[in-house]
Amino acid sequence: MANLRSMPEDEPEAKDGQVIYPRQISRYTRSSQDRIPVAKKREIRRDGPFGIYENAQDKAHVANQQGLEDKALETDTMLGYHAAIEYRQANRAIKTVDAIEQDLVFSTKPGTVAGAFAEDMLVDSANRLRATTDEGIKLYINEATEIIRND
Repeated sequence: MANLRSMPEDEPEAKDGQVIYPRQISRYTRSSQDRIPVAKKREIRRDGPFGIYENAQDKAHVANQQGLEDKALETDTMLGYHAAIEYRQANRAIKTVDAIEQDLVFSTKPGTVAGAFAEDMLVDSANRLRATTDEGIKLYINEATEIIRND
């Protein structure tokens, strides 16, 4: 569960100037339902005399389908990054609070002013850490959602 990033063999190779979105962000399952379906190649029929024009309806349909696929990939990427951020921040916060407790609180004598002060500082630090982590995650979600919405 520690590695939420996609594996290199899952990624298609990018050509010069092309943006490739990860097909699979998480490693929670290996089932086929975990992958975004790959679109079939669409062909646009020809219209007009001698077939010199592209069929307008086909062209619009292909553009709409490509837009939906792009939104799906962007949304999947955003949610995968969100899952990774949640995991990393929880791990970091737990380790930080544990370090404060082990290194500072347990090093003071229980029942003393210093011991009580260390315990209060631990609780205050944990609360601030939780609040700033929540704000950071909310900020990411809002920004990512806005980018996807305006794309």
